[in-house]
Amino acid sequence: MGRVVHEITAELADPLRARLLHCSIGAPLIRGNRLVYDQDGSPVEHLSGFLSPDRSRILMDIPAKDIDDAHSIYIAHDIPRTAHP
Repeated sequence: MGRVVHEITAELADPLRARLLHCSIGAPLIRGNRLVYDQDGSPVEHLSGFLSPDRSRILMDIPAKDIDDAHSIYIAHDIPRTAHP
């Protein structure tokens, strides 16, 4: 594989996910998306998973040589744009 991109966000449980994860409708869920690329940069695998924060944690193991690398992990804020008249 060439690289893996992980995205971690949150969503509210819809009726199906609430039933499957044994939580309330509207409960906060952790959503993890993973996109794997091959050595040529083409995507080869996409996974999405939903986790209940009461029973799940996300752990990262970053090698010391990559700890100061700005590309190891970063936070992206999506700011909604408002329409201007």
